[in-house]
Parts: sequence; structure tokens; C-alpha cells
Amino acid sequence: MKTLVLNTLGKEALDQVNALIKDKEVEVVDTSDMKIAHCMGCNQCWLKTPGICAIKDDYEIIIKKLVETENLWIVSDTRLGFLDYKGKRVMDRIMPMLNMTIGFRDGWMRHKLRYHALNIGLLYKGAADQAMMEDWCKRTAANIGGQSLGAIALDPQSAISSEARKSPVMPGPIKHLIIINGSPRVAKFSNTDKIIHSFVKGLEETGITWELHNLSYPRTYPYSLSALC
Repeated sequence: MKTLVLNTLGKEALDQVNALIKDKEVEVVDTSDMKIAHCMGCNQCWLKTPGICAIKDDYEIIIKKLVETENLWIVSDTRLGFLDYKGKRVMDRIMPMLNMTIGFRDGWMRHKLRYHALNIGLLYKGAADQAMMEDWCKRTAANIGGQSLGAIALDPQSAISSEARKSPVMPGPIKHLIIINGSPRVAKFSNTDKIIHSFVKGLEETGITWELHNLSYPRTYPYSLSALC
């Protein structure tokens, strides 16, 4: 049973990775300095070039390894309580492993597998809700027909419990909300546009003001992107 580890943290996490993952056949790929773009949602790997991503970068090497892998571990830092951009993009780019045909699996409508199921696990650094990370592993694995390998905090003291996350973090009622849209698809009347404007309609009805910033247009974004990455 081959295990592939995509280590976005580089050498700093290598000793912990080797100590925690003891499968017989393991390959660790250091993606920290690899050129990997985010998924554009173009669907070409489903429609025009089945199983082949339209983006020509270092992820081409990884997708070939995934075809022969049964267990996939993502090693990632966290931001805002979830995977950072490096961890998220190596997970999102597995889309060629699926195809566009949809069917019922486990009572849910899911994309059918192009190759085989993948079991998904997560080794994460930083402050994140342990229960949420485990739930993410279960849902992600289910989408590609596999089982969760679990979520393991590399620094257990930094993990946030679900009870702690329930405690209020706002000193008072919300008056103004900043919406940061990370979707590459921001065209008017796109699904993202419809979702955002349905959401802000409710804000306006309660008197909350808002502003929208699209990460796809960094020149118009007034804040430092590095603060979010």
C-alpha cells in the first residue's frame, strides 16, 4: 500500500513526518519550493484533456504519483484556523483524479473516480480546531472514495478545542464586515457573485455595512496579501 506525503513545510517538519508516518512504502515530496499554482476551476481535466491538468507546472509530477498512491498525507501550516494556501492548493489540484460524471455514493451525489480511491490524512502546524480538521479529512476522503487517516497536530499545544472556539470573539455587535473573496472566478453573474450578493443582502437588511475585495485583483486590494498567506 503506497503512501505519498506532500510536505509543504519543508525540512522543518521532516523529522516529525518520519516519526509519525511509519507505513512500509512511503514517499515524501517536499513541495515547499515547487512551482504549484492554484486550481482555476477550468474543468479542462474533465472535458478537454481527461485526467490531465491544463496548468503546466510542478504538480504534473505529483499527479502521476497520485495515480499509484493509496494513502495521501498533506503536511501544512494553518492560517485563520484552516489550511494555509500551500496546503489547500496541493489538495485542490487532485481534480484530474475525478471525472465529471456524478453518481450517488454513500447517500451523497459525488463525482465518480477516474482511477481509484484515496485515503486522506493531515499533519498540521499552528492553531486550528482539531475537530474541524478531522471533519475536513473525513469529508475530503469521502469525496474521492477513501477513508480518513486522521488529522494530527504537529504542535498539540497549539490545537484549539471546539469548546474554546464557541466562546465569543467579538466585543460587541458587528457593524462593518470585510469580505475577502479567494475565488479566481469573480465575473458578474458567476456562482461566486451570486453567493456573495445573496449573503450581503442579509447584511444590508440588518444594517451591517460591508466591503468586498477579490484576491484575484491584488492591485485593488488595500491590505497586504502576505498577512493572509
